[in-house]
Amino acid sequence: MRRPGFTILELVIALGLVALLGGLATPALYERLAGSRLDAAGRDVAAVAAAVRADAVREGRGLELRAERHGGAWWLVSAPLDAPRDGAAATPVVTLRGELPAGVDASETLPSGSGGAPEAPAELPTGSAGDAETSVVLGVLLPDGSAWAPQVAYLVLAHAPERALEVKLNSWTGVPSVTEVPLAEPNDPAEEPVP
Repeated sequence: MRRPGFTILELVIALGLVALLGGLATPALYERLAGSRLDAAGRDVAAVAAAVRADAVREGRGLELRAERHGGAWWLVSAPLDAPRDGAAATPVVTLRGELPAGVDASETLPSGSGGAPEAPAELPTGSAGDAETSVVLGVLLPDGSAWAPQVAYLVLAHAPERALEVKLNSWTGVPSVTEVPLAEPNDPAEEPVP
Protein backbone atom coordinates (compact mmCIF):
# COMPACT_ATOMS: atom_id res chain seq x y z
CA MET A 1 0.00 0.00 0.00
CA ARG A 2 1.27 3.40 -0.94
CA ARG A 3 1.59 6.19 1.63
CA PRO A 4 0.19 9.65 0.81
CA GLY A 5 2.84 12.23 -0.17
CA PHE A 6 5.24 13.10 -2.95
CA THR A 7 8.05 11.09 -4.43
CA ILE A 8 11.59 12.43 -4.65
CA LEU A 9 11.20 12.78 -8.41
CA GLU A 10 8.07 14.92 -8.04
CA LEU A 11 9.83 17.16 -5.50
CA VAL A 12 12.87 17.60 -7.75
CA ILE A 13 10.68 18.52 -10.72
CA ALA A 14 8.68 21.02 -8.61
CA LEU A 15 11.85 22.62 -7.24
CA GLY A 16 13.32 22.81 -10.74
CA LEU A 17 10.22 24.64 -11.99
CA VAL A 18 10.37 27.08 -9.07
CA ALA A 19 14.06 27.74 -9.76
CA LEU A 20 13.35 28.28 -13.47
CA LEU A 21 10.56 30.77 -12.77
CA GLY A 22 12.76 32.56 -10.24
CA GLY A 23 15.55 32.80 -12.80
CA LEU A 24 13.17 34.30 -15.34
CA ALA A 25 11.88 36.89 -12.85
CA THR A 26 15.29 38.02 -11.56
CA PRO A 27 16.29 40.29 -14.51
CA ALA A 28 12.95 42.09 -14.39
CA LEU A 29 13.32 42.66 -10.65
CA TYR A 30 16.87 43.93 -11.12
CA GLU A 31 15.73 46.44 -13.77
CA ARG A 32 12.90 47.62 -11.54
CA LEU A 33 15.27 48.11 -8.57
CA ALA A 34 17.83 49.96 -10.72
CA GLY A 35 15.09 52.20 -12.11
CA SER A 36 13.83 52.98 -8.63
CA ARG A 37 17.38 53.96 -7.58
CA LEU A 38 17.52 56.38 -10.51
CA ASP A 39 14.11 57.84 -9.59
CA ALA A 40 15.26 58.21 -5.97
CA ALA A 41 18.40 60.01 -7.16
CA GLY A 42 16.25 62.45 -9.14
CA ARG A 43 14.08 63.16 -6.08
CA ASP A 44 17.20 63.59 -3.92
CA VAL A 45 18.78 66.08 -6.32
CA ALA A 46 15.54 68.09 -6.52
CA ALA A 47 15.23 68.18 -2.72
CA VAL A 48 18.87 69.17 -2.24
CA ALA A 49 18.59 71.90 -4.91
CA ALA A 50 15.52 73.32 -3.15
CA ALA A 51 17.37 73.30 0.19
CA VAL A 52 20.45 75.00 -1.33
CA ARG A 53 18.17 77.61 -2.93
CA ALA A 54 16.56 78.32 0.44
CA ASP A 55 20.02 78.63 2.05
CA ALA A 56 21.19 81.03 -0.68
CA VAL A 57 18.18 83.27 -0.07
CA ARG A 58 18.55 83.07 3.73
CA GLU A 59 22.32 83.72 3.71
CA GLY A 60 22.14 86.40 1.00
CA ARG A 61 24.94 84.90 -1.12
CA GLY A 62 25.27 82.62 -4.11
CA LEU A 63 25.79 78.91 -3.56
CA GLU A 64 27.13 76.46 -6.13
CA LEU A 65 25.56 72.99 -6.20
CA ARG A 66 27.60 70.14 -7.63
CA ALA A 67 27.97 66.38 -7.58
CA GLU A 68 31.43 65.14 -6.66
CA ARG A 69 32.78 61.61 -6.98
CA HIS A 70 34.85 60.46 -4.02
CA GLY A 71 36.05 56.86 -3.95
CA GLY A 72 33.20 55.38 -5.96
CA ALA A 73 30.38 57.38 -4.32
CA TRP A 74 28.72 60.53 -5.68
CA TRP A 75 28.14 63.26 -3.08
CA LEU A 76 25.92 66.30 -3.50
CA VAL A 77 27.75 69.32 -2.09
CA SER A 78 27.31 73.07 -2.03
CA ALA A 79 29.93 75.81 -1.69
CA PRO A 80 29.57 79.59 -1.46
CA LEU A 81 30.68 81.55 -4.51
CA ASP A 82 32.75 83.86 -2.33
CA ALA A 83 34.78 80.93 -0.93
CA PRO A 84 38.54 81.03 -1.55
CA ARG A 85 39.60 79.39 -4.80
CA ASP A 86 42.50 77.04 -5.51
CA GLY A 87 45.79 78.53 -4.44
CA ALA A 88 44.23 80.63 -1.69
CA ALA A 89 45.37 80.25 1.89
CA ALA A 90 42.07 78.98 3.28
CA THR A 91 40.15 75.99 1.96
CA PRO A 92 36.60 76.61 0.74
CA VAL A 93 33.69 75.73 2.97
CA VAL A 94 31.93 72.83 1.30
CA THR A 95 28.69 71.57 2.80
CA LEU A 96 27.79 67.93 2.30
CA ARG A 97 24.14 67.76 1.24
CA GLY A 98 23.57 64.09 0.43
CA GLU A 99 24.71 61.05 -1.51
CA LEU A 100 23.41 59.63 -4.77
CA PRO A 101 22.19 56.02 -4.52
CA ALA A 102 24.66 53.28 -5.39
CA GLY A 103 24.83 52.55 -9.11
CA VAL A 104 23.81 56.08 -10.20
CA ASP A 105 26.36 58.37 -11.87
CA ALA A 106 26.26 62.10 -12.62
CA SER A 107 27.42 63.32 -16.01
CA GLU A 108 27.52 66.45 -18.16
CA THR A 109 26.72 64.42 -21.28
CA LEU A 110 24.35 61.60 -22.16
CA PRO A 111 25.81 58.12 -22.65
CA SER A 112 26.68 57.14 -26.22
CA GLY A 113 23.78 55.84 -28.25
CA SER A 114 21.39 58.32 -26.67
CA GLY A 115 18.60 59.95 -28.57
CA GLY A 116 18.79 63.40 -26.99
CA ALA A 117 21.45 65.94 -27.81
CA PRO A 118 23.07 67.43 -24.72
CA GLU A 119 23.57 71.16 -24.60
CA ALA A 120 27.14 72.40 -24.69
CA PRO A 121 28.41 72.96 -21.17
CA ALA A 122 28.78 76.63 -20.27
CA GLU A 123 31.45 78.13 -18.06
CA LEU A 124 30.31 78.30 -14.46
CA PRO A 125 32.35 79.57 -11.55
CA THR A 126 33.65 76.66 -9.54
CA GLY A 127 35.28 76.44 -6.17
CA SER A 128 37.94 73.96 -5.28
CA ALA A 129 36.67 70.44 -5.81
CA GLY A 130 39.13 69.37 -3.10
CA ASP A 131 40.04 65.72 -3.47
CA ALA A 132 37.10 64.91 -5.75
CA GLU A 133 37.91 62.55 -8.62
CA THR A 134 35.19 64.13 -10.78
CA SER A 135 32.95 67.13 -10.26
CA VAL A 136 29.72 67.92 -12.16
CA VAL A 137 28.26 71.40 -11.61
CA LEU A 138 24.47 71.29 -11.30
CA GLY A 139 24.07 75.06 -11.05
CA VAL A 140 24.51 78.21 -8.99
CA LEU A 141 21.65 79.30 -6.73
CA LEU A 142 21.57 83.09 -6.32
CA PRO A 143 20.48 85.18 -3.30
CA ASP A 144 17.32 86.42 -5.05
CA GLY A 145 16.04 82.84 -5.46
CA SER A 146 16.95 82.55 -9.12
CA ALA A 147 19.60 80.29 -10.56
CA TRP A 148 22.45 80.50 -13.00
CA ALA A 149 22.43 77.12 -14.67
CA PRO A 150 22.96 77.19 -18.42
CA GLN A 151 24.44 73.73 -18.05
CA VAL A 152 22.40 70.52 -18.04
CA ALA A 153 23.42 67.59 -15.87
CA TYR A 154 22.36 63.98 -16.29
CA LEU A 155 21.86 61.13 -13.86
CA VAL A 156 22.46 57.70 -15.43
CA LEU A 157 22.59 54.12 -14.24
CA ALA A 158 26.26 53.17 -14.03
CA HIS A 159 26.06 49.57 -15.28
CA ALA A 160 22.98 49.70 -17.50
CA PRO A 161 22.44 53.11 -19.13
CA GLU A 162 18.95 52.37 -20.48
CA ARG A 163 17.47 55.38 -18.72
CA ALA A 164 18.72 58.85 -17.93
CA LEU A 165 17.32 61.80 -16.01
CA GLU A 166 18.00 65.38 -17.05
CA VAL A 167 18.50 67.85 -14.19
CA LYS A 168 17.91 71.55 -14.92
CA LEU A 169 17.51 74.58 -12.69
CA ASN A 170 14.98 77.15 -13.86
CA SER A 171 16.98 80.36 -14.25
CA TRP A 172 14.04 82.59 -13.20
CA THR A 173 12.77 80.67 -10.18
CA GLY A 174 15.70 78.45 -9.22
CA VAL A 175 13.29 75.51 -9.03
CA PRO A 176 14.81 72.23 -10.17
CA SER A 177 13.21 70.08 -12.82
CA VAL A 178 14.09 66.43 -13.23
CA THR A 179 12.77 64.79 -16.38
CA GLU A 180 13.41 61.46 -18.04
CA VAL A 181 15.40 61.61 -21.25
CA PRO A 182 14.57 58.98 -23.87
CA LEU A 183 17.60 56.96 -24.86
CA ALA A 184 17.50 55.37 -28.29
CA GLU A 185 18.86 51.91 -28.95
CA PRO A 186 22.34 51.95 -30.54
CA ASN A 187 21.06 50.19 -33.70
CA ASP A 188 17.78 52.09 -33.91
CA PRO A 189 16.88 52.62 -37.58
CA ALA A 190 15.26 55.95 -36.68
CA GLU A 191 18.74 57.36 -35.98
CA GLU A 192 20.17 56.39 -39.35
CA PRO A 193 20.44 59.28 -41.80
CA VAL A 194 18.04 59.28 -44.71
CA PRO A 195 19.87 59.23 -48.08
